[in-house]
Amino acid sequence: MSFKAVKAAATNSALLRDKARRTADARAGKAEQDQEIKDAKVNADDLEEEHAKRGNNTNSWVGPKYVRHFIKQGLNPYDGESLPKVEVAVKIYSIRNVDMTHGTFDLDFNLMMDWLDPTLEGRTVMDDSMDWDDYFVPAVFVENALQVELVGGESKPRLRGDPNHVIHTQRMRATLRNKYQVKNFPLDTQYLTIKFKARTVSN
Repeated sequence: MSFKAVKAAATNSALLRDKARRTADARAGKAEQDQEIKDAKVNADDLEEEHAKRGNNTNSWVGPKYVRHFIKQGLNPYDGESLPKVEVAVKIYSIRNVDMTHGTFDLDFNLMMDWLDPTLEGRTVMDDSMDWDDYFVPAVFVENALQVELVGGESKPRLRGDPNHVIHTQRMRATLRNKYQVKNFPLDTQYLTIKFKARTVSN
């Protein structure tokens, strides 16, 4: 056998091994994805039983209708790519009691979140049959808060008028921790910080 023939045979053998490896990796990835979807389906059944208990759950919530919507499409509802992207905005009403000695200040503000939830199937208005425990509801907390008051109690999400568009507004009054830089006092500039953090989904 000539040198060129040996080289060609070796190249073909390497290509076959590489193809076999990629096929095995693809099968393993598909098996893992199928298992994730199977686990999510089991979790959807569990959510039906846990439905009434969401009031004690402080995590972001994915309800049974949300989970089943993605399972029907062969997708994992708990995958980061499936979860809605939540936009967050803040409207500040007042800043009070700036205390450099104790490193705190008081803030009265509105936290506004909005997102698109495809599992609402084009809804634009609420109706009596709609229960937010069936869908996606994000939970965000103020990471640097010493105490928080929910003004008017805990609010509920609502539909904004566009298909699948959800908005959730919560007014809060909070005492927040803050690091003050007084090195250049009395010509100092202070930044008052509010830190929001999203809680993980309920599974």
